[in-house]
Amino acid sequence: MPTRSYAADQPYYPGSDLLALGFGTTVAMWTVGYVCRFPGMSTPAWLLLALLMICLAAGGWAAGRFTDRGLLGGLQATLLAGALNVLVLGSLVIGQNLARDLLSTFLAAQYQPVERYARRLEKVNAIERRYASSPDSDEGQ
Repeated sequence: MPTRSYAADQPYYPGSDLLALGFGTTVAMWTVGYVCRFPGMSTPAWLLLALLMICLAAGGWAAGRFTDRGLLGGLQATLLAGALNVLVLGSLVIGQNLARDLLSTFLAAQYQPVERYARRLEKVNAIERRYASSPDSDEGQ
């Protein structure tokens, strides 16, 4: 639900500014990393790290300066950019074969009727029964 508007026809959604700055910071970091690793470029690792930290600091500064959140907004945008980079790094590190093995193991797993699993399954079934018997249910329409 929009809470305020910068322009009469443009609603403002809380957090959208930080998401934009966080994703923008992440893209800027990816661009620096990509350009510094072009063939023929021999960018030292320390310089690449410094450039990436500058991008991260600039994104945090922009979030703190251009949003109404100040220092907390800068920290939130920086943390978002860091989390996105960790997710991407994780996807690059595990590799396609390991991902395929993990998926096939997960899909081949069998239910084990251990007491704690049975209790959890009963909780899920109770929730399903409660909402299935609700008069507001869209089922059957």
